[in-house]
Amino acid sequence: MTSDTHNSARFNQIFAAHYESVSRYCHRRLRSEDANDAVAEVFAVAWRKIEKVPQGDDALPWLYGVSRNEVSRARRSIRRRGALRSKLGGQARYPSPGPEVVLVRNAAKSSWWLRLAA
Repeated sequence: MTSDTHNSARFNQIFAAHYESVSRYCHRRLRSEDANDAVAEVFAVAWRKIEKVPQGDDALPWLYGVSRNEVSRARRSIRRRGALRSKLGGQARYPSPGPEVVLVRNAAKSSWWLRLAA
């Protein structure tokens, strides 16, 4: 059995054995869409670091550690999004045009009136 085949089989075994537990952990702590992203990232980390994932029963606590980190990262992102929304809440949705736009519009209006008068 090659190393890639072994790693793939090992990952599949870890995923099948622990997906539900990791998913419940993340869903208890985050909104559904954020939890789904966190679960996906947990198993992406497990795939990238398959050589470091402990064997047997020690795999689940390792996955919980990665899950805790992902939940923390997701919560930071949620707080940043909220802070950005509150900052942008006072901004005009369509800001008034800058002076260069006003100048071009006025010039266009003036030339239209000049042509009409001629």
